[in-house]
Amino acid sequence: MAKQASIKSIEAVREFKTALTEFLDRGRVAMSSANAEVQKTMDWLKYDQMSYWQRQARKCEQDLNEARVNLYRKQLGPVDQQQPHREEKELYERAKRRLERARQQIEKVQYWIRVFEREATIYRGQVQPMGTILEYHVPSGLMKLEQAVVGLERYLALQAPNSEFQAHDDGDDEDDGSETETDDDGSKGDTAAGQADGTVTE
Repeated sequence: MAKQASIKSIEAVREFKTALTEFLDRGRVAMSSANAEVQKTMDWLKYDQMSYWQRQARKCEQDLNEARVNLYRKQLGPVDQQQPHREEKELYERAKRRLERARQQIEKVQYWIRVFEREATIYRGQVQPMGTILEYHVPSGLMKLEQAVVGLERYLALQAPNSEFQAHDDGDDEDDGSETETDDDGSKGDTAAGQADGTVTE
């Protein structure tokens, strides 16, 4: 047996449709914004941070090589008894520390890229049902609501002329009733007159 819905106001259906449309728009904006932030963070890790520290590592390698060559040249020259190659050694050690730090940063970025990729995959899986609702179910519901509103408007448009026609028929029935009463009165008058004369009218 088909279920029937009792709809008291078409305006309430329209208001619900408007609210659902607003929910759809806001939901899509929120989903798009969240996905954009995820992608932005991933690009920042993969391209900005990784590229930056890779460039730093290459530069530090060049500085270290230069510092190593300068230290080697200094060791081949006359020895300064007071400060034996101190400056060259400091530059060499400093370049070596910078290179080590750049390599550590690259490892950290690689670690966080793996972590973020895993978390992003989990996030996409969790929000996928909401995405399906926003892309398919809500638009389908809005279409059905629009069809319902159109159908109800057509139904009411058909009911309005029928109501006017019924009211017109009721008016005609009242006129016919008054004429019948006149005829009935006339018939009753004739019958009464016949009875008074002692005759029976069949």
